[in-house]
Amino acid sequence: MAKMKYHRTGVVRAEWDAAPRTLAAGPSKEATMIHGLWGVLVLAANVWAILQIAQSSVSNEKKALWIVLVVVLPLLGLILWYFLGPRSGSKA
Repeated sequence: MAKMKYHRTGVVRAEWDAAPRTLAAGPSKEATMIHGLWGVLVLAANVWAILQIAQSSVSNEKKALWIVLVVVLPLLGLILWYFLGPRSGSKA
């Protein structure tokens, strides 16, 4: 909220208070919980992808490349691995 200050010359200046409390308080608890849940889901999917990569029948160099990609770029690496990564040769 602005406070108006009047100078003796007739010039009016607005001085602003500190930031509103809604902005300074940070995200709501619900938003924090949603982001935390999203992070846990991505982490679980990355662990699953790394295990699938390690159990695949491709060369060790390709396994290492995909694992590094999934670890360095968690979400993008996971998506790329899902569509482009090595597939296991066994059928269940």
